[in-house]
Amino acid sequence: MSSNKVNYVFNTGYQILSVLTPLITAPYISRVLGADGIGKVSFSFSVVSYFVLLATLGTTAYGQREIAYGKNNIEDRSSTFWNIVTLRAITTTFVLLIYFLSLPFISNSDTRILFIIQSIYIVNVGLDITWYFQGMANFVTITIRNTIVRLISMISIFVFVKDVTDVYTYALILVGSTAIGLIVMLPLVTKEVLKFNYKELSLFNSFKRCLPLFFPTIAVQIYTVLDKTMIGIYSIGSVENGYYEEAEKMVKITIVLITSLSTVLAPKIATAYKEKKPAEIEKYMKTLVKYVLFVGMPICCVLVCISDTFIPWFLGPGFDKCIILMKIFSPIVVFIGLSNIFGTTYCVQTSRQRIVNFSVACGAIINLLLNIYLIPRFFSIGASTASVIAEASVLICLLYSIKKDISIFNLFKGNWSYVISSVIMLLFIMPLGYLMRSNGIHSFLIIISQVLLGGGIYLLTLLLFKDEIFYQLGLYIKKK
Repeated sequence: MSSNKVNYVFNTGYQILSVLTPLITAPYISRVLGADGIGKVSFSFSVVSYFVLLATLGTTAYGQREIAYGKNNIEDRSSTFWNIVTLRAITTTFVLLIYFLSLPFISNSDTRILFIIQSIYIVNVGLDITWYFQGMANFVTITIRNTIVRLISMISIFVFVKDVTDVYTYALILVGSTAIGLIVMLPLVTKEVLKFNYKELSLFNSFKRCLPLFFPTIAVQIYTVLDKTMIGIYSIGSVENGYYEEAEKMVKITIVLITSLSTVLAPKIATAYKEKKPAEIEKYMKTLVKYVLFVGMPICCVLVCISDTFIPWFLGPGFDKCIILMKIFSPIVVFIGLSNIFGTTYCVQTSRQRIVNFSVACGAIINLLLNIYLIPRFFSIGASTASVIAEASVLICLLYSIKKDISIFNLFKGNWSYVISSVIMLLFIMPLGYLMRSNGIHSFLIIISQVLLGGGIYLLTLLLFKDEIFYQLGLYIKKK
């Protein structure tokens, strides 16, 4: 099996685990901690995320790209590795100092301990070398590490989180399991790079080259985290943040399935760009667009259809507002999937960072303005609406900006069948859900019926359209 296929299988396997883990723990946590407890953790994490962003300083995207460029040259990748590790150590120490000096202003006596626990996320920045293995296209190591972390976290939640007073324990499990996973990976890299030599450090040069990649992450932070911070500021208590957190989580856990192939092919695109192989880049891009639409469109429609039944059954009483939030959030599955292709996977790997900067800046400005107007009036509903519009605007800006570099028409050509098939599926399973609920059918049976029938209709429709994926799959089966 080729390295691409191995990486994809391992990465997709982990992404499936990433989906299953919150699906297993979320019903338990929602009933034990309630919307208020979940909201407290969500709000405190949104605040510490700004400090994590500052400590990271754009080194993740920069490190992955530079390691991919020099992965066949041990001197080049060693130099990149030690420069970024040293730079992260300095920024982490500096930001930690700022964070603890800021604690009296960003927290009160009731949340002080929670904010102290969340500071471990900042420490994790200094421990994180995942970007190195991503640049080396070694997703097997990352997958094994992440799988262990997920399992430890899941088991610990069921063992140690027993009632609403265990909100601190819950936060500690989330951040602590991540730290353990990062520490385990540190010895693995020592065999792949040369020994540290401080004389060869070029920290200022690395810092200067990371900055262009840092600015777009600031903009992204505005429309991915600021909404939670503003909900916490404008609403009374943490309940609205709890609604928003759970609805967003339910939708975004499906995105990891959509972006798994992009993660695998990003280093390949970087290598093809360095070797000046535009045809190879376009081939990868066509594959990614087809994959995102093939998976993302039906997921978007299914989320809309099952939300009325899924939320009350899955999260329990007190989360009814998440139904409308889940419906509002559903389009971002496709928006983020496509934006990830054209932004992180294409522009960053081909040194078109200015396009990403411009696009996310537009999204951030739109999101900020909408948040200011909508959140004080509609709280979580306003924030979710603003987030979806912001994600759509980022995608539009990306497509407009790269249209001269790569044919957008050719990338999307022939993929209309996924949209039509998803709409046909929706028209069948939405009334089915309403009919089954009105007849008192158990929620679980309704959800299973909608998913199975919807999947069958979707695949059958694509088969009638003679979709390329089915054609290639048929050839593969025939060959085997």
